[in-house]
Amino acid sequence: MLAPWNNLMYSVIDQNRDAILKVLEREEKNEKALSKYEWLVQSVRQEPWPTYSDGSTFEGVYTSFWVIQGVGSAFRTEYFKRLKAGCNQTPEIAQICTDLLPLSTRKKKGSEETIQTLQFSFPSKLCHMLDPHFPIYDSNVQRFYLYQEPPRKLPFKERINGLVAFHSFLIDEYARILTKNLLKEPIEEFKQKFKPQQHSDEKIVDWLIWAFIEWVDEGALRIGSSTSA
Repeated sequence: MLAPWNNLMYSVIDQNRDAILKVLEREEKNEKALSKYEWLVQSVRQEPWPTYSDGSTFEGVYTSFWVIQGVGSAFRTEYFKRLKAGCNQTPEIAQICTDLLPLSTRKKKGSEETIQTLQFSFPSKLCHMLDPHFPIYDSNVQRFYLYQEPPRKLPFKERINGLVAFHSFLIDEYARILTKNLLKEPIEEFKQKFKPQQHSDEKIVDWLIWAFIEWVDEGALRIGSSTSA
């Protein structure tokens, strides 16, 4: 999480912004990802939640877009209750994680036995929907910043505290990116290309990081290859 390393990575995004934005173009063409995000942000505070153009419920579009998987129906039911309640009172991410913990279970592979899990990404997405300046935590962000989650052997409270500490870093780091214009050109080109109406600059940074990792996973930065567009 050192600034010089992060600055280097932002420069790689900047140098390859055309290729990275093409990843997002593909997501919009195939999945309507950016359009669905705009609709979700626009709809989250409506009462009742509206139906999407294809007839899908708000919860259905939300679950698909944010990939709410690996949890049971009880978790999802309580999760959406918290999302709706958050429209009236801003939630704390640590409290959401703690409150959802009893419902965060999944079956062991090949067994009926359930194990306790800790969900942090989903609560971060909930908080982001209510405040689009709030950074999202997911595996791509984790990989980009070379973050290692707290060991699973630790008590849940310590793990939550560690994740919240990293998220506090994300808040400060995204503010630094925007204040120092470290991704100025990619952000401006994103806006020119997609003409977003419901995107915060923090969300655009999130898209760029997400697309960068997807681009890397496609083999764009193989050893010996150039990092320029």
